Amino acid sequence: MRLTSPFIALLGLLPLAQALPSSSPFVGVDMILKRYGIASRSPEDYASQLPALRRSKSQPRPPTSSRLDPTPDYRARTPFDWASIALALHQEYIELDAFNYAITRFTPAEWEEWGISPNYVHLIRFFAQQEEGHSTAFSNMLGPRAPLPCEYNYPWANQTNASVPGFIDWSQKSTQLGESGTIGWIPIMDEPAPASIVQQAIVTESRQQFAFRQLEGLFPVTVWFITGLTQAMHWTILSRWITQCPKENK
Repeated sequence: MRLTSPFIALLGLLPLAQALPSSSPFVGVDMILKRYGIASRSPEDYASQLPALRRSKSQPRPPTSSRLDPTPDYRARTPFDWASIALALHQEYIELDAFNYAITRFTPAEWEEWGISPNYVHLIRFFAQQEEGHSTAFSNMLGPRAPLPCEYNYPWANQTNASVPGFIDWSQKSTQLGESGTIGWIPIMDEPAPASIVQQAIVTESRQQFAFRQLEGLFPVTVWFITGLTQAMHWTILSRWITQCPKENK
């Protein structure tokens, strides 16, 4: 058996450990605090300062938000909220389609050629499942008039230039678009309840972007703040990949 260097180093400490008396007291937190001039206090001392443990009659309460709704309604009830969620739904549709298409389009050998192991392919498949959940939630909030999936044209999927690197690069940019677009208009949505569902989805989208950046060999995050886009900016960029939509979409 080959011994590792850390293990060999530990063996060198055995004589020192054996030389210590068995009755040596444990130097705990109190001793460390006293060594640095910080007096230790008993749990009772700390407890006496907690209002809840003193059973004070005037219990402090956190402030209540003016927008707190005990019975939230997650439907899109205003024109702006409906348009916002519909835009987010189109974002989810295109990524759901792209992720699933890439998994079927490229062979295991093509993935492996670019360092994408089966585990990472499974991660992309899970991303597609996340998009399915997001699109279902958004469709439910929009109701029967929710847009249907469209037909798409991906720059990485044509017959001459189809490639795994192209898909990974497009995916990190697409998820970045979804993140920036949603951040731009979600603060001004009329109803906080549906906005909270969109917010939960876009946080997941941010994590997808970081993963795709790392798969591309890029640093996962390079900024302190994410720049937001308007609805018009978001749709202008997203619509470039849409070729045709069902006539039911309005």
